[in-house]
Amino acid sequence: MNFLESLGVTIRLRRNKKNLVQVELAGISDMERSTISAIENGHNNITMNSFLTLCEALEEDPRTILDETLKRIDK
Repeated sequence: MNFLESLGVTIRLRRNKKNLVQVELAGISDMERSTISAIENGHNNITMNSFLTLCEALEEDPRTILDETLKRIDK
């Protein structure tokens, strides 16, 4: 699993933990649902601004998201 795929899994897990569907997270973060889907599936390279916006929308510390993401990557 590469970084983008791992980040997508982390974001999806955190979204699910908050009981949000993609369209709800999209609304909170002012993004398109298709963008959320692409990020969660590891198909979109995410900008730092978008990453921080998603962390804020999910009420998560960016360092926590990155730590969890990095632990999932194949070494």
